[in-house]
Amino acid sequence: DIQVTDVTATSAKIKVVPEDMEQTYIWCYDPYDDSTEGKTPMEIAEQFVKFQGPFIGFVVKTGIQEAPAATLTPGVKHYVLAFAYNRKS
Repeated sequence: DIQVTDVTATSAKIKVVPEDMEQTYIWCYDPYDDSTEGKTPMEIAEQFVKFQGPFIGFVVKTGIQEAPAATLTPGVKHYVLAFAYNRKS
């Protein structure tokens, strides 16, 4: 479940509540731009993982995650994406 509340022109509260609290996953929020426009959520997820490269471990999470004051760009559409990610052993 992705909850976005308290939205203003420059911020929002984002909360990600996974169905399975033990499942590892990645979540992110960003503005739509030339690199994401027209892409499916799966394509955006793949692009995000590739961009993280060897630092992917820093963004893999479990349990409830929150951004109490996520920064937004006024006048720009943003997306929130969460997807399961299994770490490679």
